Amino acid sequence: MPKNHTASTVSACALALVFLFSSCSSSQQFAQPSLSQKVSAQPGYLDDLSLKGPERSLSLSTERSHFGGLSPEAAKGNSLRAKYAAILSVLPQSISNLALYRFIDEWYGVRYLFGGTTKEGIDCSAFVQKLYEQVFGVNLLRTALAQVETTSLITRKELCREGDLVFFKIKRGKISHVGLYLMNDFFVHASSSQGIMISSLDDAYWSKHFACAGRVL
Repeated sequence: MPKNHTASTVSACALALVFLFSSCSSSQQFAQPSLSQKVSAQPGYLDDLSLKGPERSLSLSTERSHFGGLSPEAAKGNSLRAKYAAILSVLPQSISNLALYRFIDEWYGVRYLFGGTTKEGIDCSAFVQKLYEQVFGVNLLRTALAQVETTSLITRKELCREGDLVFFKIKRGKISHVGLYLMNDFFVHASSSQGIMISSLDDAYWSKHFACAGRVL
């Protein structure tokens, strides 16, 4: 066989092998799924991203609020608004300080105990003192008489706003009871007869004994 024919045959075989290997390589490349295919094929793929811990919980909670109704925290807030809006005869949108109403809700109904400072029993000034500390981060003095002396006095109840203290003269003609003004003439306090409750300044009894209000400085 002539040498040039042999060389041609070898070259042809080499080209065929190159084509074969390149074809196999290409077919493997096309057979590999793309990143988007991996994501859609594996539902847990997004769970492996960096959203972990509190950030992940917040994200999932937010998503549920958009796609599956309100998150539990938002639902509780709406329930609290509806409950106290009905008591205060206002629109739910008026209830904006949820920390305040959560505190009231937690303590509502706790019995009155003169000198008490816990949920086993608490008096009016201790309740206001604890509320201000936990909700507003302000330390008040312990007694109603001391509290009135450290506030900016408001003589007309029409000028009261949420967070003001309301004082009453029930015994011996001096300040002996205190509560916290909410809105629409309602206030929360530790009543000696019913414990922590919400009452109205328009009530005949409280209107008769109302002395003044005070804004915490």
